[in-house]
Amino acid sequence: MTILVLAVLLVGSASWIGYVFYKTKQNDFAFQNQQLGRLVEQRNILNSVQATGFYSLTVVDPENNQRTLLLAPVTPQQQAQQGSQ
Repeated sequence: MTILVLAVLLVGSASWIGYVFYKTKQNDFAFQNQQLGRLVEQRNILNSVQATGFYSLTVVDPENNQRTLLLAPVTPQQQAQQGSQ
């Protein structure tokens, strides 16, 4: 009887460890894909800015209207001019 109980506990704990390991690997894979997606988007933004001088992004304002946001590099002189206005 003792051997049977120990065998059930061993199988149960091994199954639990396997399940936790599987879920951890699954979450790590999803996290890696999410990070990769962010890096690809950042690369696309930088490539667009290098090729065209700006990056266009469609956003929604608080009133639920679509707006186009342009991202462009700013030189230190332009930034100083904007700060003095």
